[in-house]
Amino acid sequence: TTVADQKSYEIVPTGDFSFFYIEWDTGYSSYWDSIKVYYDADGSIVEPGDDSYVDTLDQPELVDDYYQIQTADQLYWFSNQVNSGKNDINGKLIADIVVNENLLTAEGQLNGNDFWIWTPIGFCVPGAAQQLYTGTFDGNGKTISGLYFEYGAAENLGLFGCIGVGGTVKNVTLTDCYFKGGRFVGGVAGANGGTISGCTGNATIISEE
Repeated sequence: TTVADQKSYEIVPTGDFSFFYIEWDTGYSSYWDSIKVYYDADGSIVEPGDDSYVDTLDQPELVDDYYQIQTADQLYWFSNQVNSGKNDINGKLIADIVVNENLLTAEGQLNGNDFWIWTPIGFCVPGAAQQLYTGTFDGNGKTISGLYFEYGAAENLGLFGCIGVGGTVKNVTLTDCYFKGGRFVGGVAGANGGTISGCTGNATIISEE
């Protein structure tokens, strides 16, 4: 099963909000923490354990302590690993990645309404659990396009939600991306306590606070 397969499954409209095959926690302070709920081929609801759905994503190869990321599945896998507690792992893009093709119009508006939802890498919510990214993410001159996240109360949005002290993000280009939320909405990162270098971006960024 891949992210692409999961995209076609039904939304589970339980709690405050839900995104395609992931049903999110109802607590605002822990909106990154997810309960995996999705439909099986026969239409029945499958409710695996907390980490089961991670195994359905494609794990990238580890070379010289860097995960070699070349597909959208692998990028989602990397995000989930960081947000599950492995916040110091390293990643390296070895190919351009398209998550949602032609996400934006020429005016920067959304081009439709059926998108894969991005989960920013690393999160930090005051007074709640935090997983600040402290590894090294090397974009290797590659491009990520079509990242999408939209929820009015969400904080710290971007390719990365929060980069902690010692974390490094470098040499990545974002294009055709859309991030809309409350406070601290960015392109490469919503909040940065580390180092960002050699990065460029072309995105629609909307902060409602």
